Amino acid sequence: MVDHHCHANACQEPTEPPLLMCRKHWRMVPTHFKAAVWNAYRNAPSPGRSRNRAYLTACAAAVEYVARVEGVDEGNSYRRILNMPNGCTS
Repeated sequence: MVDHHCHANACQEPTEPPLLMCRKHWRMVPTHFKAAVWNAYRNAPSPGRSRNRAYLTACAAAVEYVARVEGVDEGNSYRRILNMPNGCTS
């Protein structure tokens, strides 16, 4: 059983841990947001990815875009971490 789920707001679809979203939601994300997520993912150090500013920013933008399309709250953990003092690295 996968203990990870899609990060689109209000989605609980199980996904593999390296994936940001389930197939349905990832298909909604525009190409330039997808590219930003993958580039940041590849360029961020593996153990520190969860606190890397570029990666968190790209993920937040993708989640917020899908939320706008679905008409749900845009709030997400990526944006909350970015807004925390000392919430992320360079």
